[in-house]
Amino acid sequence: MNKKGGFEMTKTLEEKIEERKQQVCDRNIMGKVQVVAEKLGEPVKYENDDVRQVGHCYVNGLLSITSLKVDAFPTHGFSGRNFVYTFVVYNCERTFESEDNEVKGYIPGKWEEKLDDFYKKVQVSQPKEEDPLREKAAKFGLKY
Repeated sequence: MNKKGGFEMTKTLEEKIEERKQQVCDRNIMGKVQVVAEKLGEPVKYENDDVRQVGHCYVNGLLSITSLKVDAFPTHGFSGRNFVYTFVVYNCERTFESEDNEVKGYIPGKWEEKLDDFYKKVQVSQPKEEDPLREKAAKFGLKY
């Protein structure tokens, strides 16, 4: 029983993991990682016996214990560009990882503030695209 006299339902590990995955979606972390890596990062190549990939890597900070490293390795799919593998390393720890647009690991923390700052920096430097629906509405004297 909890303090209010009701019964507490303890969540399973799987339920807690699903909640973390939902946090990633709610906070748009996967999208932010992709944008920051591509817009601020340098092109990098990864090769082994099976795979050759070209992606982007953005590293902020000189010391690995205080740096934020953001990587994204894209692939071209039938429906356009999909990011196959993205990850974030903060203070020498992998804090976010996704593969085929599925979250494989996520540890919330201060690194998200840094990611948000870099994402905002990219957004400010990018010219805003005109919304085609707003333009269409304006032609008819409507606000959208």
